[in-house]
Amino acid sequence: MKLLSVVFSFRNEEGNIEPLVKRIASTMEKIENWKYELIFVNDDSTDNSEKILLDLQKNYPIKLINMSRNFGIDPCVLAGFRNSSGDAIIYLHADQQDPPEIIPDLIKKHEEGNEIVHTVRTKRKGEGNGPVHALDNAIRNNIDKLAKYSEYLKDLKLVDYKVRILNTGTEATTRVSIESTDSKGKNWFTIGVSPNIIDASFKALVDSLDYKLFKDNAPASI
Repeated sequence: MKLLSVVFSFRNEEGNIEPLVKRIASTMEKIENWKYELIFVNDDSTDNSEKILLDLQKNYPIKLINMSRNFGIDPCVLAGFRNSSGDAIIYLHADQQDPPEIIPDLIKKHEEGNEIVHTVRTKRKGEGNGPVHALDNAIRNNIDKLAKYSEYLKDLKLVDYKVRILNTGTEATTRVSIESTDSKGKNWFTIGVSPNIIDASFKALVDSLDYKLFKDNAPASI
């Protein structure tokens, strides 16, 4: 029986951890001759992520590593790798943007003799349906109507987006994070926060447009 180590770097993922662990457990049940361990590296979370993991440890093979402060993804991934015991290691994002259901395919490629197996995203979140995509399309379809700014914005592209629901006391707040890029290959991130997902998405997109104009030295409006 071989051991698979699945490594995660996370910060404030209390809404994703339990469903993620259950999805992986369900996936691993279907794979013969492999057991697994889950290594969660806590990048100084301030929510209930650690408590949730400690509870899940009672039923799942989880290792929890708490960093002394916020180090960022790369040091956390390295810490996870150094503390893994597996015959093979897989790194996945803790926010579920990487589907655990691909694990059997990765193991199959490994068993065929490949020491390193890469994955390629065939569809980014920004290319799907949803409020961010709809607003992005609306702006793109009307880019020529933005007069002197159309030349600055025509190469703007939506790369990815994430939506997180934050419980803040009496009501939930939506946080939309958008990754944008342009023809120069420079990526940037903007965030919109609102109780309404459409409003949060619009704020994030508008901030992305503003930043694009600012960094390209577009003339001020009159």
